Amino acid sequence: MAHLSRRAETVRCISPCELTVLSQSDFRALTKERLMTKAMQRLAHDRSELSDADSEGGIKRVVYVSTMHAPFSETDIIELGRQSSMNNQKVGLTGILISVHEYFFQILEGKADALDDLLEKIRNDPRHRDLTVLSVEYGLEERLFTDWGMKTICLTEESGILMQAIRMMLQNIAQSHHIIGCYTQPAVLKLLTDGINPLRIPAQSTEKTVVVGTMTGLEQLQEQYPAQSLAEVVNSYLEVCSTCIVEHGGQVAKYLGDGFIAHFSQSGGDAAIAACLDALRGLQQLRRRDDPRFQRIDGAFGIDIGPVIEGNIGSSLKMDYTIAGAAVKSAMRMEALAQAAAKPLVASNAVRKRVQGTWRLERLPAANRKGAPRPRDAYTIPDTLIEDLQPHIMN
Repeated sequence: MAHLSRRAETVRCISPCELTVLSQSDFRALTKERLMTKAMQRLAHDRSELSDADSEGGIKRVVYVSTMHAPFSETDIIELGRQSSMNNQKVGLTGILISVHEYFFQILEGKADALDDLLEKIRNDPRHRDLTVLSVEYGLEERLFTDWGMKTICLTEESGILMQAIRMMLQNIAQSHHIIGCYTQPAVLKLLTDGINPLRIPAQSTEKTVVVGTMTGLEQLQEQYPAQSLAEVVNSYLEVCSTCIVEHGGQVAKYLGDGFIAHFSQSGGDAAIAACLDALRGLQQLRRRDDPRFQRIDGAFGIDIGPVIEGNIGSSLKMDYTIAGAAVKSAMRMEALAQAAAKPLVASNAVRKRVQGTWRLERLPAANRKGAPRPRDAYTIPDTLIEDLQPHIMN
């Protein structure tokens, strides 16, 4: 090809029997008047006919971006592309992989089952992290990348100005989606990953095990430390609690300042109790730090099982995919009782009746320290850890 005599100043495409070097002038010609878009659209039409496999159930296409966990040399990327191409051809997958500085930008297409299996492997691949699905399409009749087991493109520091602009664009996309992901509930991210628009999911009535937790002692700390220092303490508390909730199979539905609302399945009473106890152990470890801010950090947890509404709740300005209803309010009351009774954990009678574990749930005394009556369905655990933590909450 005549263009191969030109200086390689844009992008290197690694794939057998395909264009290996593309100059800036060629790239400008392709992009002018949407020629590249038209060319991409023509890739599928150039095939004589769709394969039988593609015509049954249609094609699924996924676009994602991820961050390299360690630096990749150009040789590493070439080898990654070669292996990916060989493996993808075996299962009928096609696509393109673009390496941009420390980011991977990839488009994959093929039958849904094979594509889902590959995505799961990619998520668990230690060579990269922060995988963010940008879009998912189902039931497509044609492929964009008809014959590319995996087209591999590496945009390097030596690339031309146009390629650097593309590099910056992809980098900003990756960073923006990662930031958005930090503010998005995992359940919503899961829906997006599956190609489902969360806004189109109707609210539903269901039954959940609800946990409400609050960090205690923040008021005293506010009198001694600046806002940023306090935020670090609250974040440490929420990190401990959230990790324990997720590890035991629950989901954090909402953060409430220095507290949270989480939920488990209706049969998740044992998991909820175990998560709270693990969180209390984690908070105990925080208090052992050589930092006065953490020495009084404590938590109070309330648990109940009952009906909730799960779905999109909010306004046109801000929407949360969360839970609301009787069980949430009851769990809040249990958490308030825990603080009033100087008990780190209080559960309802509904929880006591459904748990399967060997928990020793005992009813709270009839009145608290201020003499106010307590509900007769409030229970706590006379666990050694609970008793060890009790003086911290009372103080």
